[in-house]
Parts: sequence; C-alpha cells; structure tokens
Amino acid sequence: MPGKGSPMAMAAGGTVLLAVGFLLGWWAGSSGGAASGLPGAGRDVVIVHDADASVNPGAPGAGPREKKSGTEGEGAPKPPGPVDPPKKGDPDAGSDPAKTPPVPGPAVGPSSPPPPAHAVPPGPYVLPESIKGRLVDALTSKPIPGATVALLWSTSDGTCSGGMDAELREDGSFSIAAVEQSRGIAKMLLRDEYQRAKFHSEEEASADLEYTLRVSAKGYDTFQKGDPGSSFEVSLQPESRDHLPGTVRVDARMPDDSRFQGRLLVGVDSSDRDNFLQWALPEADGTFLLPGVPAGKWSFNVSGKHDTGTNLVVPEAGEARVTLKVPRKGVQEADGTPTGEPREVSVSTGRDAGAGAFVRAEIRPGLFFRTEVVASTALFPALPAGKWTFVLQVPDKAEVRFAAEVPAGTGRLSLRFP
Repeated sequence: MPGKGSPMAMAAGGTVLLAVGFLLGWWAGSSGGAASGLPGAGRDVVIVHDADASVNPGAPGAGPREKKSGTEGEGAPKPPGPVDPPKKGDPDAGSDPAKTPPVPGPAVGPSSPPPPAHAVPPGPYVLPESIKGRLVDALTSKPIPGATVALLWSTSDGTCSGGMDAELREDGSFSIAAVEQSRGIAKMLLRDEYQRAKFHSEEEASADLEYTLRVSAKGYDTFQKGDPGSSFEVSLQPESRDHLPGTVRVDARMPDDSRFQGRLLVGVDSSDRDNFLQWALPEADGTFLLPGVPAGKWSFNVSGKHDTGTNLVVPEAGEARVTLKVPRKGVQEADGTPTGEPREVSVSTGRDAGAGAFVRAEIRPGLFFRTEVVASTALFPALPAGKWTFVLQVPDKAEVRFAAEVPAGTGRLSLRFP
C-alpha cells in the first residue's frame, strides 16, 4: 500500500479532487442556478486549484476555491452599474441599439422649420445690343435743340476712359449701337501696351468696361445713369437758381478700421471734367462733408492713397456717402499747403447770393476748402494762416474772387468780398 506522501498517493489525491470538481460543476449547472436557493446560485463558478493542495491536501484552505463574479464576499449580488457609452473606434459601437446611448441633436420631422433661404446675388451687368430713347423738355414735352447724349465708358481701374455720342434726331429720339461701339473700344485697348498686359482678348477687355449714359443740354440739369438698359424716356428739368449741387459725406477709416480724426484731403477725379483736391474737417459724428461737388460720376480717394479710388455718382441734389481708406502714414498734404496755425475765418458776400452759392478758399485752382453760403456768409472753422484766394460760386453767374492774407492769431477773422 503506498505510503502517505508517495507519488502514487499524490496522483490519487489529485484524481479525487478533479472528480469532485467535475461533479460540483455538473451539479451546479443542472440544478437550475437560482432555483437551487443556495449561496452562489446563478453565479459563474470557476474551479481554481490551490498550489498547496497537490502537496498537502489536508492543509487548511486546501481544495477547490470559488472565483466569484459579480459579488463582494459572500453577501448578496451587487446591482449592475450604469452602462458606459461605447468608446470611439469600438467596432461594436452602434451594432446594438441597447448599447448605443442617444446622441442629442436638432429635432427632425414634419414640424422642423425649413432651412433659411439664401439671397441670390445679382449677375454681372450685360451691355445691351443698342440703347434707344427720347429726350424732351420736362415742362413743354418738346425736343431740346443742341442737347447731347453720350455713353461714357472707363476701364474698371480707371486708367482709360472716353465716350461715344448718340445719334440725336429732330424729334428728340436717339440711339447708340452699344455693343458694336464696345468692340471698337476693346480693339483700341489691345493696341495699348499697358492695357494689353491686362487683357488677353477683346472679350476680356469688353467685359471689364463700366458704362454711364449722360444726357445734357445748356440751361438744363444733367441726367446720368450707370449700367444703362436698352431704352429710356428722358425729361430734362430746366436749371433752377435754388437748385443745390450734391454733397458727399466721407467716412474716412484707418487700416485698423478706426476713424481718421485729422484734416482730410480728398482727391476727386473725372474722365471728362477738371479734377480737384478738397479739404474737409470732421463733423460732430466723425464723418467729413464735401459740399458743392458737381453732380455726376466721380472717383474719390484720400490724398497719398495711390489707388484707382472709389467711384461714386453724386446726385443732382441731396447727399451721397462713401467710405475711404486713409494710408497707414496718414494724409499726404499737397505742395504749397499753408502750415500756419488754423483760425476761424468768415467771409461775407456783401449781398444775397441766393441758394446754391458756395465760397472756395483756394491755395491754387484745384486745391481748396469749400463751404456753403448761409445768410450771405461763408464760414471756415479752421483755415491755416497764409495767403488764400476766395472764390464766390453762384449758379448761372460768373465767379467772383479776391485774395487775402490770413494772419496767425486767435479769434474769428472777418473778410468781405469787394
């Protein structure tokens, strides 16, 4: 008989343990789990062999032990915890709706509001094949002898411009073969070396051109229309003594979009009229007023800002607004600008000049301040000390001028036209 501790005895003990473990596992599975009412019923049971059991089966704790799942010690089963949402990249995520938490988002269904509508921007201007119309006096409805109708054009950068006259008949009707004329302009542009560097074809040159229809007659207000259509009925109003020329309000901005606050000098250019530079001082709201700018299409830019400027059609009466950028280095003053200390100057016209009258304070022609005459007086709030020429502009009358020295000093200086 094998002795205690012999290899045969140890093997026999191990066989008995395995048999017992097998029977326990079979009995636990066949007993219906929770229906047995025994501790551990319904739990996973894994048989673990203690390493000491093969050496000393009788040692305390020797034999099979339970590795319990879902419990803490021998008490009641621990209630299940909250289910964690599937991790990003988990291949099982979303495969089982019960495991996939709902994702918050906007409600979708018949009651959902429709998506916002988006505005459709207007397409590019297309020059009509021909422009036709009729021109009459607004008061008599009769044709106006000596009137002119022209289609003005310019390249978008303002480097080249001109005009094409319409055929004006005795009954006041007119017509312009616009597209045909445009082709001729494009061919002319491509003969110029500078323009040829910008445009590679006649089509490109034609598409770049900007157009304004202008109708004018001596003694009448001028009619102008940008991007003209194919037909017009134009009624020109006779000029009136109390007609006020247009005014331009400038919002001058620095590169950081802050408002410029010093004395502004604005260049005003035209393809068919004399260009000029006009000074302006800030108003109470921070903008600058340029009064007395003749009606029509002009290009505006701040002195020292070397670009093509901003195009604006000045109305025959009322106010137009434009935003201009000031160079980073500030406004560039023109040569010969007086550098004396500014002072307030009032200039009396000596008589009733009527509505629509202005006074220019010029350093030279085309470089000036301009202000409206109110109650026979033109007021310049801050005119630098120096020599100035004052010019009275009255509608339908010749200009009157006189020169005067503005001395340095404080307080208002009063001057008068002779």
